[in-house]
Amino acid sequence: MIRHVYLFKLKDPSRRREAAEKLLTLKERVPEIAHIEVGLDFKGAENSYDLCECVSFKNREDFLAFGENAYHAEIRAYMASVQEDGVKIDYEI
Repeated sequence: MIRHVYLFKLKDPSRRREAAEKLLTLKERVPEIAHIEVGLDFKGAENSYDLCECVSFKNREDFLAFGENAYHAEIRAYMASVQEDGVKIDYEI
């Protein structure tokens, strides 16, 4: 199993819920996604990120297909337009 975790710091933190809803639409449009979870930061510390996306895939092939998916590209473009910073990790479970 592959896990993809991405933390987003948004230009405008008040758009967290909107961004989370967009990310959650990936499950409907990307069949390779086994599971997706999106969490919103509630603490608001200076070093906190605004939201976290955790996506699981059954295997590396599904993960690679996710990276090439046209709808995923649309969501990446949207997130790039609203994010100030982001960090990610992809790892095997």
